[in-house]
Amino acid sequence: MVAAKEPKAIESVVPLLKDADPEVRAQAAKVVGPKRSLATTQALVEALKDAEPRVLFFVMQSLAQKPTMTNAEMEAIQLQAVTRITEIVKTNADKDPYLRHAAARAFGYLMTDVKQFDPEGTNATPSVQLTALLGFRHFVLAQTVPSQTNLGDVVNRFLNSSDAKLVNETARMIHDLDVRPHMSALASLLGKPNVPIETLYRALNANYRLGQQANAAALASFAARADAPATLRVLALQMLGSWAKPPRRDYITGLTQDIKPRDASVAADAIKLKLPGIFSGPPAVQKEAATVAAKLGITEVGPVLLGLVTDSKSGSTTRIEAIKALDSLKDKRIGDAVASAISSADPRLRNAGRAILIKTKPDDVLKQLKEVLTKDDIIEKQGALALLADINAGDVDDLIEGWLDQLIAKKAPAELHLDIIEAASKRGGIRMTRRLKSYEESRPKGDDLAAWRETLYGGDAARGKDIFLNKAAVQCQRCHKLDGEGGEVGPPLNGLAAKQKRDYLLESIVLPNKQIAKGYDSVFITKTDGKTVTGVLKSEDNKEVKLMTAEGLLLTIKKEDIEEKRATKSAMPEDIVQKLNKREIRDLVEFLAGLKEEWKK
Repeated sequence: MVAAKEPKAIESVVPLLKDADPEVRAQAAKVVGPKRSLATTQALVEALKDAEPRVLFFVMQSLAQKPTMTNAEMEAIQLQAVTRITEIVKTNADKDPYLRHAAARAFGYLMTDVKQFDPEGTNATPSVQLTALLGFRHFVLAQTVPSQTNLGDVVNRFLNSSDAKLVNETARMIHDLDVRPHMSALASLLGKPNVPIETLYRALNANYRLGQQANAAALASFAARADAPATLRVLALQMLGSWAKPPRRDYITGLTQDIKPRDASVAADAIKLKLPGIFSGPPAVQKEAATVAAKLGITEVGPVLLGLVTDSKSGSTTRIEAIKALDSLKDKRIGDAVASAISSADPRLRNAGRAILIKTKPDDVLKQLKEVLTKDDIIEKQGALALLADINAGDVDDLIEGWLDQLIAKKAPAELHLDIIEAASKRGGIRMTRRLKSYEESRPKGDDLAAWRETLYGGDAARGKDIFLNKAAVQCQRCHKLDGEGGEVGPPLNGLAAKQKRDYLLESIVLPNKQIAKGYDSVFITKTDGKTVTGVLKSEDNKEVKLMTAEGLLLTIKKEDIEEKRATKSAMPEDIVQKLNKREIRDLVEFLAGLKEEWKK
């Protein structure tokens, strides 16, 4: 504090770098770092000989700060520091990540030339290469305009290394710092074999950012590669689908971006050249390809899409997306596709076919729906009720009212409750509204789940799993583990359905504070320094309390530092019902209800 006004005061601390107490040496190293002078820099370099890792950590952190002056003598001293830090990194051999981090920061601020980051070339140990590369990132970040920085041959060597860690870190640096002079080199990795999957994500996005015809071709080629991961092939297609209107969020970092609109025909032409390879991919790739083809108006895919619709071996979702794409493209084959869909053995596909046919032949569809509603297939009945609300025919209201009467009389299948209510609500009218009100009044009084009971049965487990894994608005996996992956704030989900009924699963979603799972109680702690902490109580004894925060961090708080500790609400968000509609809640319940087996590694 004194040194802020009297810089020479630091000189009184320098001797403490040789104190007998290692913690005193560590704190002294921390204090002398800001605005280091020639003398303090020399003292810090001497302190790099210290045997205590904690002292070395603070010494290197201080050397990573800007000196008060630069001249030939200062540069010579700093080069001595680089040599000594390199030895520390070799000895550490990545065992202590804190030391590696401090060394990387020191490298980034001590070196003044790009070539200095490759002092030993390919002869350097893996740990030295990795630390130098991490330091290189700090060096680039310190540049006034990182995106314009030319990093020379050093980056190319790291990017083409046989060490996956080096390749990944180089890709992160180029991509995440948007170093444009090397973005093409990163993008070119998309066509090479044995590239780490983490790097491939950034190579895909590098092509998307560059946005030239060759980049669109590279994305299409990757989407057609049989040896590429299906998830990345899908991402490549999604990027081509949004080629004309890039999203405001970057695909990888999630940061705001400003890519100008581009010519959609560039993406469409690239996909056309790779249609056979793309549509011969797994179902997820075929599904996305059908969606993107419709979005980009690629009429050439008509025969392929019809083939998918009529192929009983194709997945249900793929066939549905294919028929939707044919309809969107106004393809002349849509009639054959609809006929094939309606006559198929897949109830979901039959529903999709009728949803298209209803636009031109509502009377024919109504006749089919009346027959469907007399049969036992729940999935097809759900689709029929959804379609009925869109048909303008006199007896449709009578049909829906009949089902609503069954619901009120508790005679309708539980799997159809939500579909009946939604069809009636959409249809409207005095009689329908009166019946809906009657149904609402018939709900059991004092039942906290009454307003959501129609979501207990009839959901789609596959859609529910997709909501759990991918819906950003709820982020379920952030707090819950599934198949060994996810957070630890809430209980793991594998095996949950074997212990709990559907009512409990629904209640945990819509009323998370009513019943908190044992061992996942949340507490609110006020510390003696005035700071507050909230988390799930993991353990407690006479000396300390351990909490798991919503961010997945395990915190240990000494009892002597706690002023107040009290129970608080569940870590499960209360507003999930505002982020999911009832169909999504029903799908999520159906998915959770199927998790009866414990996860096996």
